[in-house]
Amino acid sequence: MSAPRKVFVVRRTASRFTFFAAVAAAGMLIAGCGSSGADGPSAGAAASSDLSPVPTSSAAAAAAQTSSDPAAPSGSAAPGAATALDPQCGKETRTITHDLGTTTIKGDPAKVVVLEFPFADALASIGEKPIGIADDGDPSRIIPQVAEKIGTYTSVGTRQSPSLQNIAALKPDLIIADTSRHKDIYDQLSKIAPTISLAGNKSTYESNLKAAETISVAMNRCQQMADRLAKNSATIAAIAAKMPNDLPPVLFVVSTDKQVTEHNAASYPPSVLMALGLKYLLPADAKNPTAEASEETVATQNPSVVFLSAATDQTLFEAWAADPVGGSLTAVKDGKVFKVDNNLWSRAKGITASEVMAQQALDLLTGGGS
Repeated sequence: MSAPRKVFVVRRTASRFTFFAAVAAAGMLIAGCGSSGADGPSAGAAASSDLSPVPTSSAAAAAAQTSSDPAAPSGSAAPGAATALDPQCGKETRTITHDLGTTTIKGDPAKVVVLEFPFADALASIGEKPIGIADDGDPSRIIPQVAEKIGTYTSVGTRQSPSLQNIAALKPDLIIADTSRHKDIYDQLSKIAPTISLAGNKSTYESNLKAAETISVAMNRCQQMADRLAKNSATIAAIAAKMPNDLPPVLFVVSTDKQVTEHNAASYPPSVLMALGLKYLLPADAKNPTAEASEETVATQNPSVVFLSAATDQTLFEAWAADPVGGSLTAVKDGKVFKVDNNLWSRAKGITASEVMAQQALDLLTGGGS
């Protein structure tokens, strides 16, 4: 495989906050407060997708509503906000509605096992630490910003096929499963401990926020999550305000040394980019959010900006850039193929991850990365 041209901007930017939940959310926060995360899309002809309305979670709204209450001490649970999120918040027994049914949870779970990375991020975001994580046997797959909050945990195997035996040995109070991966073992998981199943692997920014809200009800930490999602909304709004507004549509791809996979607007990384006000090259196809692409397909689409999530050290996309067809891409010629970390951009898909991704996108697009 020929060596890639030196057209790639390879920047691993320092972790900062990022992720946007709508100018409306930011306005609501100001009014209410006073001063206060290998996949790809259908490889058809390129089509520009304008920015969709940015999602505002009910948790963020709840936090904004109660932040203006001078009687509510900082960091305390404000009953009004918790009720706005879910009437069950604060109750000893809660019935959680999730993708695979309903699950009754009593008390505040202390021993939680999560089977996808976004759920670990959600717990870390409210100061909780899972005792078990399906980490594919590789703790480095958990982004540092989440890992440092979680600390020590027990691996329960791969996300695709977690070990039921290892999960049971931990005697959890709650299991958080991924609907796309664990539907077939849901009943077995439920025999070990109360289990809720949510979109993690196949999620968007908006669905991830909704999953985080559901997790907060299960954990009985509604106000903590409302506060965290309000912070996420404000952080993303601030980054979006700094984003250039005249950029052409962008494209996100994942590449190994043998394959290039495009993601359309129904996938998580593009949804973060669109939340920042960016146009996206491939329209949403929820049934097929990712698709393998050929060099000819990408050449026909001719993206002007590409975020390349590298799943291997040497990628096929970079090899394409070294030959006449791939080298003709506008993004390659202009040096606007940005190589990004696969763990962050392809696997993490969580609250914290969205913020780190958004800041990196801003830095890369404005030349502010290091």
